[in-house]
Amino acid sequence: MAQAVRDGLLRDQKRLPPWLFYDTEGSRLYELITELPEYYPCRTERAILARYARDVAERATTGSDEEVSVVELGAGTATKTQLVLAAMVARQRRCVYVPVDVSPGPLLEARTRIEA
Repeated sequence: MAQAVRDGLLRDQKRLPPWLFYDTEGSRLYELITELPEYYPCRTERAILARYARDVAERATTGSDEEVSVVELGAGTATKTQLVLAAMVARQRRCVYVPVDVSPGPLLEARTRIEA
């Protein structure tokens, strides 16, 4: 971490890698930002997934009796992905979800909510 900070601050145009901001507090702030009226990408993604989650589940499971795995990079709290997971479970009763994120706090929150 120290090397990444040092490298970024020694550049002519200062920068830090985004992963430095995504500790538990940074992730919490990001979640709040996504709820602002000006920040539309998350709302748009959520609306698309809400509309097409069943289609995604159907296409992922068509012709297969095998368990489906969903791997998500940058999962955060998985609020959007939960729509697809619910559709998967409704279709075939079981789905393996593998969330990946740099911050453990949001992953624990997602796990608690999804398992419930």
